[in-house]
Amino acid sequence: MFEPYANGAGIIRYRLWPGEPVDEFALRMLQQNTPEGVLLLGRETTEEGDWLLLPVAGLTPLISEDSIVANLFTKDKLLSDMQMTRDRLTEYMIPPDELVLRPEWTWVRPETGEAVFLVLPTPAARDLSLSMEDYETLVTRRFERREQIANEETAASAKRSAKRRAPAKPWRKVVRDFCDNLD
Repeated sequence: MFEPYANGAGIIRYRLWPGEPVDEFALRMLQQNTPEGVLLLGRETTEEGDWLLLPVAGLTPLISEDSIVANLFTKDKLLSDMQMTRDRLTEYMIPPDELVLRPEWTWVRPETGEAVFLVLPTPAARDLSLSMEDYETLVTRRFERREQIANEETAASAKRSAKRRAPAKPWRKVVRDFCDNLD
């Protein structure tokens, strides 16, 4: 279960259920030698429970208020980043099944446009994640919807500006009107 850490802290916590197994090797790898394109992962154990900490400060959510950050990169770049991240996980001996493929759990580094994905070293990651095909389909539809909205806004803006650019009066008519209204 995900929950915010504190308002404005830039950390999301994933609460581990009592007895939920954690892949300790993957957790240590994500803490000490995090692969590119993956969120750093921490762990906190208190009297209230055990959490995995996900620092997202400085990152932009891919999906924000039912729109998608389309101006930072293209859909193809996002999908290639996803595939490269998945390949890197095997190089770091982290099971690719621990990659959580969900648009709402994908972030973007605003300075580079690089996609950052969530890796949960628990069996719950398999339940939370979409298949690669479903993820691609969902992201493609979101990008198409965002493009459609942008095109509609552009068309509406063009109509408004066309109305404002009504033909100007010839200068002789402006002078005649001015002279007629001197009285």
